[in-house]
Parts: sequence; C-alpha cells; structure tokens
Amino acid sequence: MLEEFPIFLFEDFILRELSSSDVLRYFQVMNDPGVAKYLGDEDIPDSLLSAKLMIQKWKDKFYNKSSIYWAIADTQDNFIGSIGFNFIQENYAEISYDLSSSFWRRSIAYRAAKKIMIFASSKMHIKSIGAKSVPSNLASINLLKKLGFEYIKTIKDYRVIHRKIGDAAFYMKEV
Repeated sequence: MLEEFPIFLFEDFILRELSSSDVLRYFQVMNDPGVAKYLGDEDIPDSLLSAKLMIQKWKDKFYNKSSIYWAIADTQDNFIGSIGFNFIQENYAEISYDLSSSFWRRSIAYRAAKKIMIFASSKMHIKSIGAKSVPSNLASINLLKKLGFEYIKTIKDYRVIHRKIGDAAFYMKEV
C-alpha cells in the first residue's frame, strides 16, 4: 500500500492523518446527535479514552496496510470529521465518512470523497469501492448517488444502532 500518509489541501479544509490532538473533537463529532443518529453503537466513543483508542486503531490500520482514514480538518486544523477506506483488500475498498453537522451542506464530504476515490484508483490500484449506509440516511445515500454509486442490496440485521439491530443499504462503484 502506501509508505507515507497522504495529505490533501482544499481551499476550506484539509485531509490529513488522524492525530492524538483530535481526541476531544473526535469525541464531540461522533457524539453529535446528527452524526450519532446514523452510527453503529461501536462507532460512538463513550469517553475520551475510547475516542483516543479509536483514533489509534485507525492509525495502526494504516501502518498495518489494511485501511486508510483521514481527518477532515478546517482551515485552523480543527477536526470536523473523518473519511476513508475502512476496509481494503486487493482491488476493493469500502468508503465511510462522518462530518460534524455544523459543516453539512457545504460539499465537503462530496469533494473529500471524490478526491480520495481518485487517489485510490490511481495510487492504490483500487478498481471498485463499496459503501454502506443506514437506509434512512438520505443525505448519505444522495451523496453516494452523486458520486456515481449504484444500489446493490439491503443487508438485513447489519449492525446495532442505538441498541436496536438495523439494516444497511449497500452501494458499489467501479473506479
């Protein structure tokens, strides 16, 4: 995979490696009611320590060459979300993303996703990308469609969301 963590600069945000300085904001963003509404219970840190451990897990996965996950940071380098490939195997990757609700509707997730998908195709030799979304997360589904993803199927009883078993809509895109 990659030896060095890639950084991408945009006019209004940065994609960079997650850092221990992101712990508090990571905790806050993942517990933002608008964000947490669509996350699996295991993805919501219940303490700063669990947020720190989650960040370290993503960093370790990069250096173990099994994943790559970027912090989305504002122009002052404050963590506002994350995006990346939480699963990479041969020519396939699975994308996921989270963004603080105060930064929604600014095309940040779209531009970040487009950039890392082009990067994955050209530098990581990824041929297809999958994505899973809670079926009620219309903003995420609309983002996937705008990026050219096609609905494949609904995965029943995929994960626990707010202590209830929920489904996931699965999408794919060839790159």
